[in-house]
Amino acid sequence: MKTKFLLLFVVFFGLLAGCQSEVSSKASPPKAPPTINQTNDLAFIKKLANDYLQLAQDLETQSNYFESQNDLDGFLSYRNKEWTPNYMSKKLFYDKSFEKNATYISQQKLGKPFEVFSSLIYIGLDLKHGLQNEDATLLAKAYKLLKKDTEYMQQVKAL
Repeated sequence: MKTKFLLLFVVFFGLLAGCQSEVSSKASPPKAPPTINQTNDLAFIKKLANDYLQLAQDLETQSNYFESQNDLDGFLSYRNKEWTPNYMSKKLFYDKSFEKNATYISQQKLGKPFEVFSSLIYIGLDLKHGLQNEDATLLAKAYKLLKKDTEYMQQVKAL
């Protein structure tokens, strides 16, 4: 009996340790925010714009798809489980980068791309609430702002 218990104990904690190492090996460590200066500011801002454009495209594509399917739950699931975590991980990186480099960003007047990136979450919320409440006015407002901000970020990316 004691041997069975010991064997069960070893197997259980072996599996637990194996699961923990599998999870930790999949998670990548957060990137440290860079020091932004004259040699890398344009590349950094273009990357921010590119990340915005990809996230905005994903959000718009999925919103349009789920709206056409009349599938609010599908959109909510996508937005909550896929889009928002992806957005938030990038936003955290850009927020830390902004915080670290606030003086330089302010002096060089590079703040607007950060503001536009940060506001994307609110467009996503407007899309969500517009679909939930079947509010065509709110959806139109969200799509209009998304288009405006996307056009701005395309200009930033083209610098």
